[in-house]
This record gives sequence, structure tokens and C-alpha cells, in this order.
Amino acid sequence: MYFCYSKSKTSVPSGTFPFSSWRIIITAVTGQTITLPCGAPENRTVIVVEWSRTDLGSDYVLRYRDEQFQTELQHPSFKDRVDLQDRQMKDGDVSLVLKNVTINDTGTYECRVVQRGERERKLIRIIYLEVSPPGELCQSSSSVFTGMEKSFRHLSPQM
Repeated sequence: MYFCYSKSKTSVPSGTFPFSSWRIIITAVTGQTITLPCGAPENRTVIVVEWSRTDLGSDYVLRYRDEQFQTELQHPSFKDRVDLQDRQMKDGDVSLVLKNVTINDTGTYECRVVQRGERERKLIRIIYLEVSPPGELCQSSSSVFTGMEKSFRHLSPQM
């Protein structure tokens, strides 16, 4: 189980987020720039990258196609705050950089790609991003951290 503690000592369980090797949790503190990691398999050329958040409907966090961003499809709250870590997508790196995170950025993000030779977009990674105000402390059974550094951790289900 994964809990967050605020200065008031209130704990909030992480919920029933299903874990697997391609689903991760990232914690951040408001104002940080963070990277949501995602890599396309098999090192084939990526022709479309789609980052979405499950509660935003049809709007994208980021959509990149034909070597350009499709900003007309982007949710307004992400305008001028997102980029690809590597626009050339070397080695299949389609990680998302999110600048100046806010509590409103908390949610479940999905990374999808279309690779050369494929017709269908493929779900690559699901990430739950938890953004906390400065000073909030998060704790798992094995460690305590404040989210002050940019990091991600693969978590396994509690047995």
C-alpha cells in the first residue's frame, strides 16, 4: 500500500490503481518540471505520439504527428507546458516533459504510439501522476520521500 501524509498527518491511500510493469506512479511537487517516461517497442520509427489524460475526454495532453505538434487538439491547460523529451524520438523515446506542474495535473496519463508499418495506435504506458503542495510527505512500505527530486518508481501490488 502507498500512502501520502500531509502536515496535518492525514493519510490518503493511493486507491485501486492496477499495477504492472508498464503502469507506474510518479510523484511531484507543484512547480516542478517532470518527465513521464515512455518508450516505443522494437525501435521502429514512430510516426504518431499521443499523450492523453483519462479525465480529459477527446483532448490530448500532447499529439505529435508528421514532425509537428497538433496544438488544435490539445487541452488548453497544457498549452506551452509540454514537450517531448526527444523530438527525434531516438531509440523510441517518446517521454513527455511537463513543466510547472500543478495539483490540477494529478491524474492518469496514457502514452500511445503508431509506428511505421502499423495501422493501429498502441498503448505503451499508463502513468498515475500525483502532484502535491510543497511540504507534503509520501511514504511507501520501503521508503519515505518528499517528491523533491524528479524520479519514477515501478511499484508492485501489495500482497
